[in-house]
Amino acid sequence: MWSATESRHEQLWREDTVVLLERLATRTTNGFGRSGAEREWVLADVAAVEPLLRATADVEIDPRAPVAEVADRLVEIARTAAASGRRSP
Repeated sequence: MWSATESRHEQLWREDTVVLLERLATRTTNGFGRSGAEREWVLADVAAVEPLLRATADVEIDPRAPVAEVADRLVEIARTAAASGRRSP
């Protein structure tokens, strides 16, 4: 999950926990997330933090959706932001 705040439009990009754990297990630049305890820690953090991010997000983006759908959603967000005078993402 990722929250973009620099655009003044809070976006929550969801991350599937299976994908998150796979990325932690296979990355080569950092060993964190390979042990069972570290993986449990990450999952606990996701469970605790994601609802807080969701509660403050203006929109939620699911990157597992087809690319065209994600792109259309981003264009919609930018148009809405422009129409309301907010900086676009």
